[in-house]
Amino acid sequence: MRQLAQITDFDLFVTTTFDPLLENAINLERYGGQPSAEVIAYTPNRVADLPAERSDLQRTVVYHLLGRLSASPTYVLSDEDMLEFICALQSEHLTPERLFHELEHNHLLLIGSDFSNWLARLFLRMAKRKRLSDPRDFTEVFADDHTVQDARLVAFLQQVSVRTRVYSGAEAFVAELHRRWSARQQPAQASPGSTA
Repeated sequence: MRQLAQITDFDLFVTTTFDPLLENAINLERYGGQPSAEVIAYTPNRVADLPAERSDLQRTVVYHLLGRLSASPTYVLSDEDMLEFICALQSEHLTPERLFHELEHNHLLLIGSDFSNWLARLFLRMAKRKRLSDPRDFTEVFADDHTVQDARLVAFLQQVSVRTRVYSGAEAFVAELHRRWSARQQPAQASPGSTA
């Protein structure tokens, strides 16, 4: 998570876990350990949305799509909780519109997902807000060991959602992504024979 948090080109993180590990990593890597990331948690009885369009966000946002750890049970613990959250997220009056606008109009990187076959399909469909077979300019990437082992899901994505890619190994994927991002951040080396 710390390598992922170091990639400052990422400014909006949507997590399906209720723990604070991602926000802790972001605060450590980007804000010297100070609790400066904006943390938002969805619950079916209280819709919390992004405070502004993504381009206008002042700080890194961590959005807990399935709730956040709290004293009251406002996060997903069971399959029934998952069903209630997903139904609420699809409701016209309970959808965080700015968040779903950003999911629809940006590339998605799903790291370490362990979504079941139906939930992965449903999540992509909800995020893209149109048929997965419809042409679109944005790509989705699953980087985990769970999805790649689900032959039916992989076959579905290959046939229907041609813009979706599936890779195994979340940790290796993030390490490679971090390596490539770090290489791009290095100042261009002077070519041989050039003067400074």
